[in-house]
Amino acid sequence: MQKKSKKINKIKYLSILISIVFVSSAVVYTLVNAGDLDPSASPASTMHSLLEMASKDINDTFDRATDSLESISEAVASLVANIWDKTTSELIIDGSIGKLVVDNLDTTISSRASSNTALATTTWTNTMASYLNFLNSDLKYLISSSTASTTPFIGSIAYHISSSSVATSTDNIFGWFKTIYDYTPASSTALTTNIWTDSRAGYLDAISQSGYSSTTVSANIDGNILERLEYLNNRNMFSVVNQKNGSATSPVSDFVFYTQALGGVDDYNDNGTMPTDSFTASWTQCTSANNYCKTGDSTVCAGDVCYQDNSTGLIWSDWLEGGSNRNWFWANNCWEPGTWANSPGGDNLCDSDGDDACRCVKATSTPNITGCEALGDGDWRLPYQKELMQAYIDGSWGNLPNAGSYFWSATTRSDATRYAWNTGLDHGYTNNNSKTNTYDSRCVR
Repeated sequence: MQKKSKKINKIKYLSILISIVFVSSAVVYTLVNAGDLDPSASPASTMHSLLEMASKDINDTFDRATDSLESISEAVASLVANIWDKTTSELIIDGSIGKLVVDNLDTTISSRASSNTALATTTWTNTMASYLNFLNSDLKYLISSSTASTTPFIGSIAYHISSSSVATSTDNIFGWFKTIYDYTPASSTALTTNIWTDSRAGYLDAISQSGYSSTTVSANIDGNILERLEYLNNRNMFSVVNQKNGSATSPVSDFVFYTQALGGVDDYNDNGTMPTDSFTASWTQCTSANNYCKTGDSTVCAGDVCYQDNSTGLIWSDWLEGGSNRNWFWANNCWEPGTWANSPGGDNLCDSDGDDACRCVKATSTPNITGCEALGDGDWRLPYQKELMQAYIDGSWGNLPNAGSYFWSATTRSDATRYAWNTGLDHGYTNNNSKTNTYDSRCVR
């Protein structure tokens, strides 16, 4: 059994030895013939070894001395040397990075700033100070480069403040303050004594004419303080808790029974004077002395017939055309129904609620402009219903001329558009009537 085992081992070792020899021979053969092998892959014509590629140089330009990787590496190094000089002690090659850095560092800096800006100490050299001053050159136009400079840069803070606290010029801030501080007012206005002279008072009055009239306690100068205070005081008289009707007087029948405590009577007072205890605002008659209540309209207000209700500020004209009755369209400067500007269609009449002909189409040019808007300078208009009612409350009967009538308002009745409101400035009665009816009219501004 042992002999048989030994025989098998010898055969095994012999087989391994033969295998090694065969593989080695194949490797050697492959290495020797590697350059002559054609690739089996496709495309075969583009797959070659380096030696084959070199041999296929048809122009025969490949040169190992210049085209090898080693030669290319050396050529790159030579190009770098032209940009950055490898000799750190000689950075002088034009165009190199080293030369560029050196040129911009300019360690001397001597030409960049004057030496008088240097903070010269043992550790802070003129060169350093000058260089920093150059870097901060923009600041020199805000703050002079030298605190001791007698000619600071134009536009710098030092230029305006000046290098001295003594104000010798009005061009700098010190000079400007000194000028203001040293200003001496005219002797006529100076309060240098305990006496208040007429000339001083007169001077102050002269410069305050638009704000206060010292010549009179009456407010007769447009725009001065007294005039405005009087106006505001008059407005304060208008109070929602003090609008009471007054007690009846003669010629009211049995007038003693109709006192204010019992409800009083209307301002008309049976065509008498207003009840003495009836509420009324103050009114101003518009005359040439007050420039017709500041309107300047001497045409409409000729004869001093215009009045201003001081509680509302509204200025009221006299009745138009001496009391001639006109329809609402004429009084409100609206085209009459059926005219070319107010012909919406249908019968072109304003006789039913909702008729388009009942609208107000304003006339805009003469001679078509009518009513209030044709007055004077054109700033007059027909009053609203509430303005007429307020005028009655403020005492129109006792203050406006020709107030005993019904006057058109510009206000249309909401639920019946063929009607407009009118108000009696004597009784305070307000009513609505067809716009084609005729009543008096007066204007406001």
